[in-house]
Amino acid sequence: MSMVTIWLHELEALVPRALVEERFRCLAANEAVPRVELDLVPLDKHGHAITPPVRVRFPNPELREHAAGGGTMAAEAVQPPLGVKLGKKFHTLKVRNAAGERIFDREEVLDDRPESRKSVRLVAGGTGWVLTLVAELYDNWDDFHAACREFIEYVLKTPPFSDADIKPLIGFELLYAPAGPKGLFGTREAIRLVQEKNRNKPEAEQDRRIFGSAKSVMDFLKTMRWRGKRAGGHMILVVVNSTARGGAGGAGNGTPTWTTITGGAHEDWKDVALHELGHAFGLADEYFAAKGVGGEPPKLEPNVSRHADPARAPWARFWPDRTGKPWFQPSASQPTLGTEGAGLDLFAGRQRFADGVGTFQGARYDATRFFRPAFDCRMHHTDVDFCHCCREVIRETIKAAAGKP
Repeated sequence: MSMVTIWLHELEALVPRALVEERFRCLAANEAVPRVELDLVPLDKHGHAITPPVRVRFPNPELREHAAGGGTMAAEAVQPPLGVKLGKKFHTLKVRNAAGERIFDREEVLDDRPESRKSVRLVAGGTGWVLTLVAELYDNWDDFHAACREFIEYVLKTPPFSDADIKPLIGFELLYAPAGPKGLFGTREAIRLVQEKNRNKPEAEQDRRIFGSAKSVMDFLKTMRWRGKRAGGHMILVVVNSTARGGAGGAGNGTPTWTTITGGAHEDWKDVALHELGHAFGLADEYFAAKGVGGEPPKLEPNVSRHADPARAPWARFWPDRTGKPWFQPSASQPTLGTEGAGLDLFAGRQRFADGVGTFQGARYDATRFFRPAFDCRMHHTDVDFCHCCREVIRETIKAAAGKP
């Protein structure tokens, strides 16, 4: 069995640039994305087909997050690569459609096989909620284990994961297999692309979207007899051994989150990963703007409200008595914006409202329509802790997963 990864930009002769741009436009407009279908034909060393053509559909673009530096996050559209298993070994691979064909050498598309020298270890912890850490671009267990231990220690010192009744319910699974130069999930190409884009760009303008084939990750988990899936709740974090800064957030539906182990000025990769953990618990982003983001889900997340009235916010249920701390309403008629809108700047707002909970204007990529529970939170900036509301949602989810009242 051969796992191949192909990026759409490698098929420019078969997929016109105009079609690629139209797919991104449709994603942003919440319209049906045009399909891209291809035939894959494995060839032997003489150029003869080994099997009949395999028809595949290229993944649609999707909205993914990445660290934007200085504790901020950004959400932009990305094009995931194609990840597919082919039943037999091949010498070259022909990719074709009505527009033409391209032949790839085996080494160009074949990911290193994870079946060899694999290592599966479950770190001591609970099984109510399990975080599965997956190695990418590591060639030895010790380096991967050291990075994971650093991250695990950080998580378990962070509220609410550090709470005395929550900490025993959390488990960590580490899945490792040695990766060659291309990686297990085609991530090396993503790193090459961002490094090429970022050449000579100032740090604030650099692209940090680094990811690979989510399907390849999920197939790898099956191969490794993934235990986290059997837990009451879980999340997947792909830990990429790279000096390039970046990653890509999960989509809150089991899609893997990607992070390199390199942070930047005023930014720690562990903080970014913790922000993405928030999405695994159903929490929304609380920042106000993002490229290509539109629409509204049928049901808003538990840390977003349509109402300025705090009594009508989803988090009001956590504090039936709203006359004391942490409850605080900054203004009944004109709730407070953060740095991206009019009103207090970030430092002044953090000082004035501290850990108060109420309704603060601006959330879910919109500066005026939605309200968030606190002036600042890890779902807004990665360099602060989760707010009281988000902590309560996380606590509820972990306890429910563990069957605890």
